[in-house]
Amino acid sequence: MAFRRALATVARNGHLVTDWALLCRYLGLDDLETESISYRYPGARERCQHSLIRWTDIAAGSGQQLGVAVLLKVLRRCNSHKLAGEY
Repeated sequence: MAFRRALATVARNGHLVTDWALLCRYLGLDDLETESISYRYPGARERCQHSLIRWTDIAAGSGQQLGVAVLLKVLRRCNSHKLAGEY
């Protein structure tokens, strides 16, 4: 539950929405995934949101455990320390 709320907060963050492609890179999405998201979703906020959704889908498919701690690492790598500090 806390993880889903954190994802929703990240998807609304102005810094990350603007730099959604950088977020994709730090989430570990490859260029093909990033291009696919860019093609399918016209707005930056939608792209950011769907980048996070795709990341969670890929992790779930590979059996990787995701949680707030993992998301915080990504946020810090994106220089979103203030947002990371909220959790």
